[in-house]
Amino acid sequence: MSDIVKTPSIVSPANPQSKLLVEARFEVQRNYALKVTFEEYKGKKDLAQELANALVPLFVEKLEASEQEIRDVARYLADEYLQVGDSLLIIDPDTGKAIATFTEEDFWDPPDTARSDGRMVSREKQLRPELQGFLVRWKFDKEREQRALEELAQRIVQMPSETGVDRRLLATTRNGRTALFQSLRASLDTLIPNQVRGSLRGILDFLEFGTPTLDTLKAYKGLKAYSQFRVALMDPKSRNLYFDIETWGKHKLAFHWAREVIRTISLLAHQEKKSFELDFPPPLDSCWVVTPDLARTIHWFCGHWPSGVVAVDGAPTLCVRKPLGHIVLGKTSIVQREVHDRWEVAATLDYDLYLNLDALEPYTFTSVPIPEVKAEVVR
Repeated sequence: MSDIVKTPSIVSPANPQSKLLVEARFEVQRNYALKVTFEEYKGKKDLAQELANALVPLFVEKLEASEQEIRDVARYLADEYLQVGDSLLIIDPDTGKAIATFTEEDFWDPPDTARSDGRMVSREKQLRPELQGFLVRWKFDKEREQRALEELAQRIVQMPSETGVDRRLLATTRNGRTALFQSLRASLDTLIPNQVRGSLRGILDFLEFGTPTLDTLKAYKGLKAYSQFRVALMDPKSRNLYFDIETWGKHKLAFHWAREVIRTISLLAHQEKKSFELDFPPPLDSCWVVTPDLARTIHWFCGHWPSGVVAVDGAPTLCVRKPLGHIVLGKTSIVQREVHDRWEVAATLDYDLYLNLDALEPYTFTSVPIPEVKAEVVR
């Protein structure tokens, strides 16, 4: 949103209906029993489900919805309260979710002003000017996005989705991007290896997923892989409507994670074992991890792209054989932000490696040719 505004990022397994969430917030404001229930769990961040269970009977009396829908609303509000606390929330009336949080520090006391009779009077506290500007900008952007969405919707045949908006148009609005982010977060645990394709998948297939039973493997624990992507938001009307940002984003995150894992394996191999010199070109009946520059040289030398060559930035040359070992996937996390007309998403994967060092052969190539370069001089 903005560097001067604290935008809450609520982590919750619930995804309540927008209209019902707005109604529930009105009930919280005027229902004393609901307020007391929230205050009883203040600071108890590990009791979100218990708080939600306590809220459900109170909401059932006031809201007209199914029990499951009410449970989703109760769980989301419980997660929000325990993660954000007593901060003042600015709510989007369309989604019912918070767009910003304000505290006492975000208000200021304006100086006393003089009346016509000379008396000085005190003025009420006001929101800082930069935060007022943020709210004005947010409303302007929301109306602009809505106009762009309506115009783009006329260019394509609408396809129904759970959000009520064609998934190809979700990146046009802030609410749509939030829906995309939620979808990405829900799929994090399945990105590797399901969303990895090509030669990277070939290397991952050398690994078995899960804790090994053999003690002969070398363990490397507490490793992390990072991935990110960004989407330009400057001119939504010029976007290719046949481009599926959600599918592309999943492949992008999985691709970067896979590259990080393979680069780590290559670096560990050169750390643990002595590197041998090998004349160029490499035997192509094996699987090789090389840098992109070396991969292009192999492509130029062979006249085609060998299927067993995997190009990874910053990865020293490595020959990989089966069985490579095991990989244990751990915790995943994902964050987003919008800055300078860009939507940026970054994700982290914790994992452990158990490697069969006999399957790793680090090399250094000698006599690497320089690819032919052609240049035309125009006088």
